[in-house]
Amino acid sequence: MRISQLATRTCRIGITGFTKAGKTALITSLGAHLMHHDPNQFNLGTFRPRVALSSRMRGESHRERPVRFGAVKVVDGAEPWKDGVDGVSDFRLPKALGELRSGRWPARTTETSKLVLEGRLSSWRGKTRFEFVDIPGERFGDCGMLTESYEEWSRQRLQELEELGGEFQTAEINAFLQLLDRDAISEEELLEAYKLAQVSRASHRHRFISPSSIMLDRDGNRLWDRHGDDLRNGRLLPVARAVCSGLEDREFAPLSRRHRNSHLFSVMAERYGAYQREIVGKTVAHAMKCEALAVLYDLPHILLSGPDVYSDAEFLLKNIAESLEPTRYLSAGLRWVTRGRLGIPAVSRVAVVANQIDRFHCSDYGYAKDLVEELAEQGLGSLRENITRKCFAVSAIQCGRSTPDDPRLAVPVDSNAGGRVQQYLRVGVHRIPETWYANGRCRWPAGWTPGEIFSGDESFFIFEKPLLPPYRNALPCHIGLDTLARFLFGVDS
Repeated sequence: MRISQLATRTCRIGITGFTKAGKTALITSLGAHLMHHDPNQFNLGTFRPRVALSSRMRGESHRERPVRFGAVKVVDGAEPWKDGVDGVSDFRLPKALGELRSGRWPARTTETSKLVLEGRLSSWRGKTRFEFVDIPGERFGDCGMLTESYEEWSRQRLQELEELGGEFQTAEINAFLQLLDRDAISEEELLEAYKLAQVSRASHRHRFISPSSIMLDRDGNRLWDRHGDDLRNGRLLPVARAVCSGLEDREFAPLSRRHRNSHLFSVMAERYGAYQREIVGKTVAHAMKCEALAVLYDLPHILLSGPDVYSDAEFLLKNIAESLEPTRYLSAGLRWVTRGRLGIPAVSRVAVVANQIDRFHCSDYGYAKDLVEELAEQGLGSLRENITRKCFAVSAIQCGRSTPDDPRLAVPVDSNAGGRVQQYLRVGVHRIPETWYANGRCRWPAGWTPGEIFSGDESFFIFEKPLLPPYRNALPCHIGLDTLARFLFGVDS
């Protein structure tokens, strides 16, 4: 047996994005197609088998063959992070597949989790290990903390609140800024006023709020899942008192320069440092240890919510680009490196993905990809030149179906316990405005009012149940998922 046959090649893939971007469904579908790989349904490319020297001398060669992934097993309890990074649980693929085949969407993950699959690629003599890590996108809002002092972070947050205009400059934000003009502030007043100001931003669908613990607690519970009714009805004070600004027993909030010599400033700075170590360092380490990152977006949600949600989507990409820049960590005195938290970023490929593309009409697939490409251009402009960037429009589990000659979308409306469709209903669906198409591609306008452009009886259909082909142990249908996988795996031709 050759040494190459004993070697195990590892490919770590980070999957990130905001809530409901489809991270869990994508990892489940990827895992299902790799566990039961069929090259006809999930194309991993082709390879040309090696030919013996004597055969090559006679001019013989093998034809290209499809790459197959076989002898696959799920590695539970694996420890891919052998560098001091903890807090990663196992992604339960069998459970997720069971839910899918029972006609239910897989339950979303509530914390950073990983799926480890080990098998043999026919194009590689040794074993191949794929590690998929689900990283909540909201955590990237904290990335700037890694190299910012508490004073710098405070200045950034206060400037952010002061520059909000129009309906977003709420009474709660003004009250917090006025509180900082006082010389004496109690800890309780500061924390409640800051959380109330940020909750008021969240009620307007802002998702990038720092610290991210306001939007996403340590158990992975999202703010809108816990307090959606209160936020929609303007009951902000009970929400502010329920959320946590930092660690549970060490909350913090920004202070202005006039309080720099106060005892409260020292207390807040100390708690800020604890949050840096226990939350921010781990998030960035998960991302930096990956070979490739996939950033998922729910494009219909952006279109329906308006330019402010688009700004959050762009800010996510900017934070990811900054977190992958090694020079950011030099000023940190290498303390993160010496603690085994960080190293030189390993990411060489970043995919920006418009997921759930089956919610669009098939004639708009190209337009949707144009929009996500422009988003990537704006958000990843500072990405290092040696990192390859590519955009995709995919559906990990295809439910909606459409044809160019019918403007409606066919959606499943009646499924049995196995998730297999009994009946389709054709419904109207939102279309991307033709006015957004110019000079050979679709572009985001300078601004748009969602209620005017995307309104009426038509909608971006939300699929209540997943769709599987009508036979036992069927694999999910998908749109372009194998193309995305080849890029993430580094075998894209």
